[in-house]
Amino acid sequence: KCLRIFIIISFVIIIMMLFMAYLFPDILKEVIETIMFIFKLVALLFFVLIVYLLYHFLPEIKTLWTKSVGTL
Repeated sequence: KCLRIFIIISFVIIIMMLFMAYLFPDILKEVIETIMFIFKLVALLFFVLIVYLLYHFLPEIKTLWTKSVGTL
């Protein structure tokens, strides 16, 4: 539920920024860079969530990690 709220807020921010870029074309480059940063942040959070879920639901990953590295 928290992830859904975060994604909705991100899309609302992106839509507002695109509207601002439509009204003020001189800030278009900064808006595109900020939108790409938000997408990178969402992708990173999604990757962390997948790794956490895999680590939580597959205990053999934990044992493989401790065998190869030694500690957590």
